[in-house]
Amino acid sequence: IQLFSAFNMGKFIRLSKGFNINLKGKPANQVNDAGAPDTVAIKPDDFHGLYMPKVVVNVGDSVKAGSVLFHDKQNPEISFTAPVSGEVVEVLRGEKRKLLEIKILADRTTEFLSFKKFTVSELTSAPVQEIKSQLLHSGVWANLVQRPYGIIADPEVTPKAIHISAFDTAPAAPPRAHGAGDPCVPSCVRRIDRQDVIADDGGRAREPEGRDLREDLALVGNT
Repeated sequence: IQLFSAFNMGKFIRLSKGFNINLKGKPANQVNDAGAPDTVAIKPDDFHGLYMPKVVVNVGDSVKAGSVLFHDKQNPEISFTAPVSGEVVEVLRGEKRKLLEIKILADRTTEFLSFKKFTVSELTSAPVQEIKSQLLHSGVWANLVQRPYGIIADPEVTPKAIHISAFDTAPAAPPRAHGAGDPCVPSCVRRIDRQDVIADDGGRAREPEGRDLREDLALVGNT
């Protein structure tokens, strides 16, 4: 990282280990129950790399958690789904009819759209296209980030490596949670791209050889 001075472009500061800003105080290490929201808004601008959203719901429609709200016109197979069940109360558009958000009046009890369930053993033999199709249709794929640009992953591109973040290193981020992760996640992404799995062992990332990894859970390419 190089930080150039605005007054002297020939002088710069090299940072090799990051930089921590010493702020007074820190967030409390506790989790509070904020309660369920009355309304939920899904904003296309939150998904970097989305070309142009195509809305498939109307005001007054009833949706379940997992129901498709819109998809990408350039990549129609990538769906963006409702996180809660309820009624679509607003489809807000801005200039030139740009979609700003879809607002849902949430139910008190969330109803979920049913998808096919896989066990860990079934994932090892399930067709890759079937797994991809479910990730795309259920809206999970929209949360996969493709580096180095931080955009939605292209389903037609086979990645060289897949990294599963074990915890957030951003300022004031919550501490890393302890406990075993979902064993289906590494198995699922390995079927998408045949890689070496690094499992989550009680909240601590470990390579197959037993070495600790403190930054990421990763699926590292064989080549």
